[in-house]
Amino acid sequence: MGPNYTRLTRGIILAILTVFAYSFSAGSAIGLWWLIGVKSPLSPELSSIFVFSLYAGAAIGSLLASQTLTRYGRHWTLHLYCFPALFGWFFMCAVVRVLTGPIMPAKTLVFGRFLTGLSLGMVIPSSLVYLVELRPVDAGLFGALISLGVVSGSTLAQSVLDCFRVHFIFGNCLFLLGVNLLSCFLPESPKWLAMMERFQQACDARSWLYETNTHEPTDHVDIKTNEHQPFLGVNDSQAQPHRFHWAGIPRPSTADRSNMYLAWLLLILQALTGVSALLFFCESVFAYGGASWLKVYGVSIGLPQMFFTSVAAILIRRIPRKQFLHCSTIIMSLAYLLLGLLLQASILISFQDLKPNAPLLVVPMVLCLVGYSLAWGPLPIVIASELLGTQFIGFTIGIGMALHWLVSLAVIFLFEPILAIVGSFGCFGIMAIVCSTCGICIHYHLPETGGTNFNGQCGLLNLPTKSDCTTSNSCGEIKIPRTKRI
Repeated sequence: MGPNYTRLTRGIILAILTVFAYSFSAGSAIGLWWLIGVKSPLSPELSSIFVFSLYAGAAIGSLLASQTLTRYGRHWTLHLYCFPALFGWFFMCAVVRVLTGPIMPAKTLVFGRFLTGLSLGMVIPSSLVYLVELRPVDAGLFGALISLGVVSGSTLAQSVLDCFRVHFIFGNCLFLLGVNLLSCFLPESPKWLAMMERFQQACDARSWLYETNTHEPTDHVDIKTNEHQPFLGVNDSQAQPHRFHWAGIPRPSTADRSNMYLAWLLLILQALTGVSALLFFCESVFAYGGASWLKVYGVSIGLPQMFFTSVAAILIRRIPRKQFLHCSTIIMSLAYLLLGLLLQASILISFQDLKPNAPLLVVPMVLCLVGYSLAWGPLPIVIASELLGTQFIGFTIGIGMALHWLVSLAVIFLFEPILAIVGSFGCFGIMAIVCSTCGICIHYHLPETGGTNFNGQCGLLNLPTKSDCTTSNSCGEIKIPRTKRI
């Protein structure tokens, strides 16, 4: 009998804690940059650039991750994330030192936030891909865990009163360096090593992660890698069509291509639900309320996200994911309508400046973010990671997240013009309609999955992939081809 790959070993626990720490550090940087933007005397033009810098950096980071995940590995990409993250913290330190001065270093402000966005765009896909390949059975849990790390870090940063002191930022830099050193003890993903035909290293990594004593590369199989067709290396230009040579991946089959499109559609629909515009609106309302409201922003907005993301981590394996997404869509759509009605009522009773002195405004905001945290937040990237095998997952998730950040940026910049044209009720009514449309698209294009039995073998047309000829359990085991025995 072979070793048990479904139990939680010390190696797997270390990998989970390291990835959570990475996402927590990224969330802390995002929260602090928002507070800096609120407290800085920014002109309208510079405010737009400030918002643009984070999302543009995240899109570029995701594009970079789509290449490094495939060509250089999952573990190396996690290390690479630390460089822009550290430089982002250093630029933040420079901004904080002159925050109360008469001159705000605009270039430092924008470039520092851009670097933070660049690191965020890299850490999300690389973290998820790494953990999913180590333990596919808990893919849904890992998606919620990464979201929880980002939300927790952002909430903590926005709630700490001394966050603008240099020693607080310096402590975050030391924390990130410590996590990066800790990750040096983690091996590369065994699946990626086997895909690159580095079989002995794959067996050594598997032995370390799953605490097995065997180093013989014989009796395990990769869920989605065809053992009879070796991976086409990035230098085999004659073997790959020109259209896929730049991506560093072999030519996908028809079913794999359909799954790619479905994964990208999911991540685009996630952005179209409008949560980025809602967060932008929430931040504007709380910033307008003054310093006292800034202190309770993390409590009223961040804590519910943290709690219900934790709830989602528990329920993801128990509720069919398609039904979970439908429930999330209904909650968000109703919250948008309620927020529009309350804003319209506040205008009718002469609160035309949208003063946040009506606590009822917080209720639909929190309700919408709760709906997003339950399913639309963690699930799309998780489902996307399950649709494709080792050869295509890094490229697909990276490109999909880049599309997600770009669509989110477009939603934010369209929010205020639409709000000015059609009014608050019309604007949030449109957001409710778009969110409901996203749910309808999910209903017709996403196959029903239960979280524990889904292996990503069905695409839009329910066509089997080439790798469906292989068999495996859902524990991420690796089989070394007999012709490649060492």
